[in-house]
Amino acid sequence: MSAVPVGLLYDIHGNLPALEAVLGDAGRAGVESFVLGGDYLGVDVTVAARLCEAAGESEILLSNDVAQRIDQETARVEEPAPVLEKGTPDNLRVFRIGA
Repeated sequence: MSAVPVGLLYDIHGNLPALEAVLGDAGRAGVESFVLGGDYLGVDVTVAARLCEAAGESEILLSNDVAQRIDQETARVEEPAPVLEKGTPDNLRVFRIGA
């Protein structure tokens, strides 16, 4: 039985061009499986899941960065009671948009 190279992927941070380059190199090296670690998904997936749970029907929840870019004359942005808890960054603020 011959050894099969295993790739280690850590801390991708949403850098798709770098990930594609690494996967290309791994493919050329014969890597057939990977070990994933670091914060490649972690917080982002947790935040997304919590937002999906917290959003009401036909409701749009926004990050602070997006809320600051909304034209206040076109739409109303309000900060609801905290909707994100365990497993999310302490400094993450969520806003709700209304007509």
